Amino acid sequence: MSNARILIVDHELSIADLVSGLLQQDGYETRIEQSSSGAIKGAAVFRPHLLVIEPVMPGLSGVETAIRISDEIKCKVLFLTTMAADQDFREMVRGLRQQGCHCDALPKPFSKEELLDYVRHRVGTAHGGTAASSQASPEGGVAEEAAPDSHQTSSPGYASPEGDYDALLKISTVQLYQVNAFRITGLNVDSSLRDITREGEKLEMSIKLGVVRSSNNILPLPEQASIPAIRAALQTLKDPEQRLLHEMFWFWPCIGQSKEDPALRALQLGNYQGAVNLWTNAMPRDKGIAVHNLAVFYHVRALDEAKQIPKTPTTAEFGEQSLWRNAYRYWEELIGHSEFWDSLTNRIREISDPRLAIETAQHIWSSLPDALLAINAHLAVSAAENENFEEAGKQLRLMYASEFGIDRAKKATLRPLAPLRDEVIRLCENAEREARSNPKEATAVLRKLFADKAKLLQAFNYLAGAGDPMRDAVHDRVAEAGRVCLVAYVNETEDWDAAQPLFEECLALSEGPALRSRLEEDLEIIAGNIAARNQRQSAATAKVSSRKSVSTNAAAFRAGRAVAAVSGWSKGKILLLSFLVLVIGGAAITGYLDDNPSTNTSSEPSGATPASSPVLPETPAIIPSTPQPPAARGVPDSPNYEISGDDTEAQELKTEIETARATLDTLENEIDRANSTLKSEETQNNSDRQTLDRMQRNQSLGVEVDVDAYERIRRRYNDGVDGFNAEVGVYNAKLAEYKQLLAATNAQISRYNSLRRSR
Repeated sequence: MSNARILIVDHELSIADLVSGLLQQDGYETRIEQSSSGAIKGAAVFRPHLLVIEPVMPGLSGVETAIRISDEIKCKVLFLTTMAADQDFREMVRGLRQQGCHCDALPKPFSKEELLDYVRHRVGTAHGGTAASSQASPEGGVAEEAAPDSHQTSSPGYASPEGDYDALLKISTVQLYQVNAFRITGLNVDSSLRDITREGEKLEMSIKLGVVRSSNNILPLPEQASIPAIRAALQTLKDPEQRLLHEMFWFWPCIGQSKEDPALRALQLGNYQGAVNLWTNAMPRDKGIAVHNLAVFYHVRALDEAKQIPKTPTTAEFGEQSLWRNAYRYWEELIGHSEFWDSLTNRIREISDPRLAIETAQHIWSSLPDALLAINAHLAVSAAENENFEEAGKQLRLMYASEFGIDRAKKATLRPLAPLRDEVIRLCENAEREARSNPKEATAVLRKLFADKAKLLQAFNYLAGAGDPMRDAVHDRVAEAGRVCLVAYVNETEDWDAAQPLFEECLALSEGPALRSRLEEDLEIIAGNIAARNQRQSAATAKVSSRKSVSTNAAAFRAGRAVAAVSGWSKGKILLLSFLVLVIGGAAITGYLDDNPSTNTSSEPSGATPASSPVLPETPAIIPSTPQPPAARGVPDSPNYEISGDDTEAQELKTEIETARATLDTLENEIDRANSTLKSEETQNNSDRQTLDRMQRNQSLGVEVDVDAYERIRRRYNDGVDGFNAEVGVYNAKLAEYKQLLAATNAQISRYNSLRRSR
C-alpha cells in the first residue's frame, strides 16, 4: 500500500513521537493526537489506514475511541500497551475481533522490528522511505529483508495485482507433482509442439501394437501412468497457460537444451545427489534457474514422502522435515530472484500464443506463496480430519515459519476448511429435517449429529482456533441445529429432563451472543418447567398429608427428624421436606379448634395446581410459565371462647399454645431465609459447574482454554459447595427445632382439647 496513513494516539508525547519517527523513517505518513477527542476529529480528516493507540487515555478510553474510529473509518487498530499480555485484555481484544474490529495488541516496551513487522504485514510496505530495500510481497506486505547479492534482489518491476491467480491455486494440491504433465509423459519443459504431437502418435501406435511403453522419466512415479492419464497430460501441454504452470513446477535446463543439461541427465539416471550438487554450484552465476530446480526437487520429494511414495536411496537420508524446509528455503529465495521472473517473462514471449498474456508471469509471482501454502494447508486439514494432530501441527508450523507471513498462512489454512464447513452444514440440515419429521426421536438425531460433527469441529478448533469467524460460524450452526431438534422434541414430549443436558451442550458449543442468549433463555424456561412440575407433585403430596390426624403427623415428624439429620441430602429433597413439614404443622395447629369452626379463620392449604408447563414453540420465541407459589401454611387465630376462672390448666395451655404459635412463625421465617440462601448459592454453583464443564469440553475439542480462569472458577465452585453444605447444616438445625416445638405443641393441643371435652 503506497503512502499508508497511520494515526498515532497517546497522551505521552514522547512515546507518540518515537512511534511516529520510526514509521516515518520507513516511509509511512503519520499524524499524532494526544487526546481521544482530538483523535476522533483527526481521524475524520486524516482517514488513517491504521490506528496506533494507547487503550488507557484520559476522558474517553482508548478502547472506546478505537471502536468508534474503526467503525467509522474502517481502519485497522493496534493497541500499544503494557497490558498486551494481560488475560482479561486479550479477551477484550478477542471480543472486539468477533464484533468485526480488526485489532491487535503490541506490548510496551517494543522493539523497532516488532513495530515495523506488524505495520508492514497489516498495511503493506511504504514507498519512499528507508524500507525501499525490503522485498515486496505479492500482497503488499514484506518478507524478511534479503541480503544484497548478485542473484537475490527485489523485483520492483512486478506490482501486486488484486486477487489470486485462480489457475495456479487450482493445481496447487497434494497431487501437484503426481499429475504434472512433464512427469507423466517424460517430456522436457523445452519440448516443442511437434515433440508433443510425436509423443501422442507414439502412444497411439503402442496401444495398437499392444506394446507396453517403457518409462525413462525423471523421478518416475511408482506405477506406470494409465493411457487416459497420458492422453490427458499431452492435451494439457497443448494449452499455453496450463503448460506454463506445469513448467513452473518441473525442471528447467541451466545449460543449453534439456537433453544436454548435465543436471537433468543426472536426474534421469537416478543420480539425485549429483544433480543437487550441480545446481548448488551453479547458483552464484545462473539466472535463478538452479534455485528454481532445487525448490522443485525438494518440493516433489517432500510431497512424495507425504503421499508415501517409496523413498529413493539417495534421498532417504533426508528427513521429511529437511525436505520441506529446503523446499520452502529455495521457493522463498526464488520469489526474490528478479532474473528468474525475467526468464519466465521471456518464456511467455517464446511461446508467443495470444491466449497467454505477458502479465501471467506477474500473476504467478504474486500468487506463488499462496499456492505453496495451500498445499501444506490441504495436508494439515486432511491430517486433522483423521485426528492426526501431530502431523497437522507439523504442517502448520512449516506454514507459519515461512517468510510468506502469518496472514497468508492463516488465509491458506482457511481455504481447504470451506468444504468441511459445507459438510457440517449438510449434517445440520439433515438433522433438522429428521427431527421435524419424527420429533420423538429428535434427541437420538441430535446425539448422532454431535457424534458425526466431532471430528470436523476438532479440525476447525485446531486449525482455525477460537475467535476465527469461520470456526465460530460452524460452532453456531451446529448449536442452532441442536436447538431446532430439541424444540421439536420438547414440543412433542415435554421431557424437560432429557432435553436439559443437551441444551447445555448446545450452549457450550455456541459462540454468537444472540444464539447464546436464546439458549440461556431456553435453559431458564426448562429449569422453571422442571421446578413447576416438582412443585405440583409436592403440592399433591402435601394435600394428602394435611388430611391426616395429629397422631399421624407426630409419627411423620419422628420419621422426618431421623431423615433431616442426614446433612448430605440434596437441596431439592431438603426443600421438599421443609414444605411438607410446614404444611403438616399448620394443619396440626389448626386441629385444636376443629370442634369450634366459628373461631377458626386460618386458611386451608390450597393445594392449587399451577398451569401446565408451556410448550417450546418452533419459533425462536419461548414463553415461560409463571411458577406457582407454595401452598399456604395454615396459622390459627387465638381462641375466643370463654374459659371458667377455675380452669387454670386450660388457661395455661392456651397461653403456651399462643406463645408457641409466635415462635413457630419466627422459625418459619428463618427457614424461608435459609431456603432463599440455599437457592442463591445453588444457582451460583450450577453456573460455575456448567462453565467448568464447558471449558473441559472445549479442551477435549482442541480449543485453547485459559488455565488460570479455570482454576479460579474451580476454587470458587469448591468454596461454594462448602458454603452450601454449611447452610444445609443451619437449615437442618432450624428444621429440627421447628419439628420439636411443633410436636410439643401438638401434645398441648391434644391435652387442651381433652380438657374441653371433659367439661
